[in-house]
Amino acid sequence: MLPLYCPISFLNDFNIGRKNLLKKNEIIKIEKYPKFKELSVKSLWNTFKNDSYISSYFPDYPITRLPDANYFY
Repeated sequence: MLPLYCPISFLNDFNIGRKNLLKKNEIIKIEKYPKFKELSVKSLWNTFKNDSYISSYFPDYPITRLPDANYFY
């Protein structure tokens, strides 16, 4: 099952092995995440965007764009 928003470029990267997907039963959804500056998407994304393992599960975002908080958590 594909997410509601899945860019074609991500699917192409998945097909050639550059990106990864998680099965729905592997996802633990956090409904209410803490609103601390240290746990903000901006702070965490700046830490993890250069990690090849973690970034393989995210589409390639422009430098100025961040992942959606609901998708990120």
